[in-house]
Amino acid sequence: MKQYAISKGLSAWMLKLTALAAMLIDHLAWVFLPQDSWQGILSHTLGAMAMPVFSFFIAEGYAHTRSVSAYAKRLGLFALLSYLPFVLFAAGIETGAITAASFTRLNMIYTLLLALAALWVWDHVPQLELRLACIALLCLAAIPGDGSFFPVLLALAFHHAQSDRRAGFSAAVILCLVMFLLTLFPWLEKPGSLSLRTFAAEAGYRLGQLPALLLLAFYRGRRGPPVKWLFYGFYPLHLALLSLVLWLK
Repeated sequence: MKQYAISKGLSAWMLKLTALAAMLIDHLAWVFLPQDSWQGILSHTLGAMAMPVFSFFIAEGYAHTRSVSAYAKRLGLFALLSYLPFVLFAAGIETGAITAASFTRLNMIYTLLLALAALWVWDHVPQLELRLACIALLCLAAIPGDGSFFPVLLALAFHHAQSDRRAGFSAAVILCLVMFLLTLFPWLEKPGSLSLRTFAAEAGYRLGQLPALLLLAFYRGRRGPPVKWLFYGFYPLHLALLSLVLWLK
């Protein structure tokens, strides 16, 4: 019985709910916890697990959808619905004021839409040079989005895992470690100016993505109850509610 349970692996339902919970913990911490507190650091470390799971299921969705264009339209619609809630949330936690620059910040669903586009480009643009150029442009377009170009590259790694699981997951681990090093590089240049808590916050945010990869390794294609609309609706709704709290505090 135990061996059978392990062989079934984790379902998409379990993994997506884990990602939603991690994202909510992260966002609640931005609103209610001091960012240099150990509670805040732990919350953001847990929250970092969400992004790899979202990127993974973009690759899964792309592989199994009946219509990539319908999938893209759905992502585009909810990226648009999430635009203003995310702008208000990001401005509230970063500066506490809305400026022109606030409206250049774009949400995670926007970034995931570009990840989906990158997967389509990889499969449908035959010339390698043109394919890489298109993906580079998509990565540039993703920079204003939540997570920057990292979810785009992660989705490509997970797409490769469809045909070579070990290589795809190895690429995802390497990406997480590279992003960890890139994030810490400015701090490592001046180690004397870096407090232990600041170091832990920066390190935890990136290294917190690695446990998500471990969980995803136990996914065996079992779907579980559908949560597609739960995620789409939850994302703008919780941002709107947290933004309301931020601006009324």
